[in-house]
Amino acid sequence: MYGIDPYLAHYDTTDIFAIKKQFEFDAMSVWIQDRLSKEEFIRNNSTSTSTYSSRFELLRMISSEAVQELSNISIHAVFVDGDHRAEAVLDDLLNWYPKLISGGLIAGDDFHLPGVAEGVRLFFNTFDELPIQERPVLQIVSRVQGYQLFAFTKP
Repeated sequence: MYGIDPYLAHYDTTDIFAIKKQFEFDAMSVWIQDRLSKEEFIRNNSTSTSTYSSRFELLRMISSEAVQELSNISIHAVFVDGDHRAEAVLDDLLNWYPKLISGGLIAGDDFHLPGVAEGVRLFFNTFDELPIQERPVLQIVSRVQGYQLFAFTKP
C-alpha cells in the first residue's frame, strides 16, 4: 500500500495568473513533498527523510489528461489549480478523489473565489448520505489579503 508513488498535479487551463503564481505553487509542492517524506520517515522508522523525496513526481498538465495518465495507479496527493468555475472544480474533485489512497490529500487554492468555493461545497454534498466517519473533512487555510487554500484527506 505504501509503495505507491505520490503525485502532485498542477494545471492552469483558464488561470491567466499562472506565471505569477508559479512561485507560490512551487512552495506548495515542497510543503506536500515534505509532509509525505515525514510520514514515510515515521512509518518506516527511517534515519533520513530524504530517502523518500525521489518518489515524488510533479505533473503540470490539464487535469483530465493527468487523471488519464495515472489511470492504473493510486496516488497520495494532488494539488488542484485549474478552471475556477464551480462545475469544473466539482469535476476535478470527483475525478481525483477515487484515485487517492486512504489518508491521501487533495489540496487546492483560490478557495476565496466564489466558483471554487461553490465547487468544493458541491463536492462535499456528494457525501451527505455517508456515515460521518466515511466523509472527508475540509480544512481552509487563510492567507494574506483574503487568499485561501483548501485541503482534505480521504478517510
